[in-house]
Amino acid sequence: MGNIRELATNPHQYDNKDTGWESVGSSIESPTRTQFWSYLRRQSSSWREKDIIDIGSGIGWLMDLVLKEGAKSVVGIEPSRRNCELARSLYPHVTSLNVSFEDYIPDRKFDVGFAVMSFVHIGDIDEAFKKISGFLNPRGELIAIVPDYDYFHTSRNYDVTFEELDGEEYATLIKRPHGTLADIVRATEKYSRAAERYGMSLLEDTSIPALQKTPAGDYTTETLDVIATHLLRFQKIQI
Repeated sequence: MGNIRELATNPHQYDNKDTGWESVGSSIESPTRTQFWSYLRRQSSSWREKDIIDIGSGIGWLMDLVLKEGAKSVVGIEPSRRNCELARSLYPHVTSLNVSFEDYIPDRKFDVGFAVMSFVHIGDIDEAFKKISGFLNPRGELIAIVPDYDYFHTSRNYDVTFEELDGEEYATLIKRPHGTLADIVRATEKYSRAAERYGMSLLEDTSIPALQKTPAGDYTTETLDVIATHLLRFQKIQI
């Protein structure tokens, strides 16, 4: 099977037969997407009338919503052939490129980049920020959602296997009903240091609480001190 880090960075992970988001819903139907969007749309003033890139755009739900909220243009890059085909079917009005982040060669600059739970599949975070800084306009922003280091380091209702990488980074293999996925989880400080090295500063670190299914089948946040993810907002320094 190979080590978990290699699985996490495999650009074709989402093309495995037992992995797919069709069962989760076609747009913003999943509770997690709904929650993420409630936090992301607070930043809408950053992207109105702006050119956007969505790194790891999946089935395209975020690109569709960002356009509806006033973005000038949106380009998504997505390594999974299946996800990309689904995005083109669900949202034919958005541009979804079937290419990995590492292989993507930008032909333009962008004002805002999104990376929603996509850094978990990028092996070299320093190279990632170097590349992103290169295709953002001066004072351009990167808005990312990343896992909380402690929350994802504990076993929950799934079969989870961990592979320790260093004191600020580990890989995890999680078996869920809609498939088995491998991720790389990092301390948020690791992202902010990488950003600083390539001329980007951290503007915001907003904690997003965990979701919990109620007996009635609805979803609610757990106690607010149980943090599952973080919204990180970076800005390219004006030179």
